Amino acid sequence: MKFLRNVKNSLISLAWVSCVCGKTGQVLVLMTRFIDYCLGEYYKSKLLHCGKDVGILKGATFFCPETISIGDHTWIGHHVHLRGGGRITIGDYCQIANNVIITSGNHRIDGTRHQNNDEYKNITIGNNVWIASNAIILPGVKIGDNAVVAAGAVVTKDVHENTVVAGVPARFIKSVPKIDRQTSA
Repeated sequence: MKFLRNVKNSLISLAWVSCVCGKTGQVLVLMTRFIDYCLGEYYKSKLLHCGKDVGILKGATFFCPETISIGDHTWIGHHVHLRGGGRITIGDYCQIANNVIITSGNHRIDGTRHQNNDEYKNITIGNNVWIASNAIILPGVKIGDNAVVAAGAVVTKDVHENTVVAGVPARFIKSVPKIDRQTSA
């Protein structure tokens, strides 16, 4: 409740400033950014676990956030949709690009009605994983450390560490070069 009261007071202050200053466009931009920031902070507070320095950009949505864990230094891009229910665990230093869908739920295909016939499977995303724009991660998938999921890929099976996958369904493309972390910048 305190969170909503602070948001309400801030919005009233911004509206007053726009009337007095006559710079409605600038204030609207600031107000939009403020609302996006508040929504990201709200989602962070509802997650099962949220590490430090996690960024949640505009338009990201979370279904069942209490089943989602995000590690340190991970960024969630614009309009990413994370659908929990089954556990979704995202590691440290991950980059989830714009318009990615990560869904742990699906409908059973067993001849019965699809409505209220959901099943959930856990998703695990390792450390230092890059999931490029418009990729879809389906239930039950495990993505290993240092993996890359190409733009538009649909991941239906596990992705091994240090690999790049692409396509529909996603397939192995190449290995990620291993770098000696002590000598690299």
